[in-house]
Amino acid sequence: QALRALPDEPKVRLLAAHVALARLELDRAVQLTQGMNDSEARGVRAHAHWYAGRVEQAAAELDALLADPSVRDPWAQGVAKLARRGRGRRPFEIGGGLVAALDMPRIGNTTLLVPVEVNGEPSLAMIATDTAETVVDTSAGGEGGWVSLRFAERIEVSDVPAIGKDLSGLSRQLNAPIKLLIGVQLLRQLHATVDFAAGQFVVRSFEPPPPPQATTVHPGYVRGGAMVLPASFSAESEGARASLLVHTTMAYPVA
Repeated sequence: QALRALPDEPKVRLLAAHVALARLELDRAVQLTQGMNDSEARGVRAHAHWYAGRVEQAAAELDALLADPSVRDPWAQGVAKLARRGRGRRPFEIGGGLVAALDMPRIGNTTLLVPVEVNGEPSLAMIATDTAETVVDTSAGGEGGWVSLRFAERIEVSDVPAIGKDLSGLSRQLNAPIKLLIGVQLLRQLHATVDFAAGQFVVRSFEPPPPPQATTVHPGYVRGGAMVLPASFSAESEGARASLLVHTTMAYPVA
């Protein structure tokens, strides 16, 4: 309604762009911020181009954003390095079979671990919906970059952008060698589901239909990354509404 009343008002366009980004309407987010060159608008465009796989456009926006000395954005700093190295790449190219089902190792009651090959090396990954990007362990040296992943020798995902981070503390905490964090963006590309009853992580090269006997709740993605579910703290329609952050690395079921 505000856009209809004030289509040229920058504050209204910027708010609408944030909503579009949360809905993964990426082209719409870019369109709404065209001609706006403040740091917030550039941040929205950078996220939208990055999640749409437009690496060069994302690199240009991130370079312009980080040229502002007042900007302190760890996501932008990490992704800018990947974007500069990724010119000409097509992120998340999926090949191989249609479906791969992997048995998930049991460590504790809530940790979601997945066996995966990282650049041909057998590894253990953790599902981490509190991070937007894929994270690769750099505790043994090296840095982040573009990696290839293979699941159950059936599905391979090439040109996966991965931010480098020392995961040795997490490995010690879990007593398991965690080499990769699977963030929200990679989960979306994998069309992944977690079968808790069977203890399986299922990866697909296509969008699966919803289960026939289930309630579908469409998440929002704050800044294109943080997975948030709409909810209510009452069965009544007038109950207090809430936004629940899905946080798979947290040990508590609800906090």
